[in-house]
Amino acid sequence: MRLAQVAVVLSAALVAGCFNGGSSTPPAPATSPTPLPFTTTQSGIPVVVSGLTQTITGPATGGYTSGLAGVFNAQAGTTVTITTGNTPPAGVPASLANRDAQSARRDALAASITTVLYQTYTTTSTVTETGNPVLTIGIPATEPTTGVTYYLAILENGAWQYGYAVGVINAGVPSVTLTGAFPITFTVQTPVYFKLYYQASSDPAPTTPPTPTPAPSGNAGVGIN
Repeated sequence: MRLAQVAVVLSAALVAGCFNGGSSTPPAPATSPTPLPFTTTQSGIPVVVSGLTQTITGPATGGYTSGLAGVFNAQAGTTVTITTGNTPPAGVPASLANRDAQSARRDALAASITTVLYQTYTTTSTVTETGNPVLTIGIPATEPTTGVTYYLAILENGAWQYGYAVGVINAGVPSVTLTGAFPITFTVQTPVYFKLYYQASSDPAPTTPPTPTPAPSGNAGVGIN
């Protein structure tokens, strides 16, 4: 009698296993953790006026590095302060964080992009450029490098120009090189803001903004977010 009861229990367990697929419900796939907020500021970076291409190196933080290359024109002794972080800079209203200069495309574009880095440049005297700037940003290995395209947005006349620069992903150590669509004027003690973001390569590319007249300068002109 006891053997019969054991057999019934085992049979019931086998039947339950068949109906449940033989195992418990598999755990949900792990998701990437949200990066912790970070912001680093470096002051006193010299702007070399030599008529030759110079690279202005920003602070390394959060796994990111940056170098802004160009031929800069400024007074002797000019320096720049660069703030790099993954949260919108204090000088940019929150309402502009994902605002597209082309209002008709604003909502759709903002919903499809992922912003990874913000930068702010502030100079001690007015700095102009000969030629278009080239910004190279080293990115951490956790950021995607396949199936996406990186872009640089610049704040102009109170709205983000999302197609200011198209990124080229470099082999080896992950980095993105972005050549601006036009030169920038860095007005004395007026922050300039940029924003690095990516979107799926299959999504429509943002429109390259026209060259402004006069050249953009500071909050009234351009920005990195």
